[in-house]
Amino acid sequence: QIYVNGLLVSSARTRKTAPLKKHGVIAIGEEMDCYGACLDKGQGFNGEMDEVRLWKVARSQDDILKYMRSGAGLENHPELAAYWKMDDPNDVSGTGVAIDSSGKGHDLPLSTRPMSSMQSISSKKFSEKLTVGVASFKNNYAMNQNYRGMPEKDFSIEFWARTPAVGIDQADVYSEFLSFAAYTENPGTRELVSIDEAVLIQRYTKELHGSKELGNKDIITAGSISISINSNRKGMGAGYENWIDYNVGWLDAGWHHVSVTWAATTGRVNLYFDGEKAHPFWVCKNGEVRVEDRPGAGVDEVIATGTSRSEAGSLVLGARQTSFGGNFSPQYSFRGDMAQLRIWNK
Repeated sequence: QIYVNGLLVSSARTRKTAPLKKHGVIAIGEEMDCYGACLDKGQGFNGEMDEVRLWKVARSQDDILKYMRSGAGLENHPELAAYWKMDDPNDVSGTGVAIDSSGKGHDLPLSTRPMSSMQSISSKKFSEKLTVGVASFKNNYAMNQNYRGMPEKDFSIEFWARTPAVGIDQADVYSEFLSFAAYTENPGTRELVSIDEAVLIQRYTKELHGSKELGNKDIITAGSISISINSNRKGMGAGYENWIDYNVGWLDAGWHHVSVTWAATTGRVNLYFDGEKAHPFWVCKNGEVRVEDRPGAGVDEVIATGTSRSEAGSLVLGARQTSFGGNFSPQYSFRGDMAQLRIWNK
């Protein structure tokens, strides 16, 4: 039986009477297609949950109506298998543990932090090996919602990264390296408005060759790096979209060095991939989209000229925030390794 807001909306007989096996893995907000893993980006939950209770018995409608708006007196209830109030995490990092109030000890980690290790970085482009600290991501993230010190104008961001090789069955994979959400001043009212993509650096493997989005042009897009700067202002419309895409053909499993620079007064963007300057094929400047006329012709590398962002904001590594400090989706996450991340103020 299925109840919504305390009302019975569906009922059926499954004729399944065998007891469930003990022990296993439970996930909230995802569907597992294999034991403890195989999470599908299209089956994640983007929303909010509270007062999650798992009972050992089939509750009656009267019981559901009685306690659906209040959990008072349910702590350590003998018929509860697990009870997560979701009241526990209050740290600014956005990670924590939901305590099991059933008394059964099934505390629930709300976010698994990236794993850290020392590794040797080698690349076909560079003969010298680097032994450095590495953060490994797998549908998780590192976040500081009170980050201070992001350059308000000119910046350079560089890092090493490694992702799994992309096969033909992975035609729509996003790797979110860095997402910084901040605030800027509305030029009309001088009010502060949020910008979800004050700085966003991501890689995608979606192939748009010959598509309508690219004007049916003969351009390869798989393995491209996309950069957004002072873009996606809340409530300001598409006229404030600023992004630029470079096809660097990044589909392998090797280590690569990425460096992005931006000058505020000119809006000039530069992307260096393994130390070599890349050339863009697609750009959106204040909502106006342009695609290169032919492969290799390139587009103007200027976006967000004269704009700025607050130096304080929410900095996330390994996921894309579609609102300040939140609204994460498995589709826009990062599976791989990052090292030697540096943010420069020029």
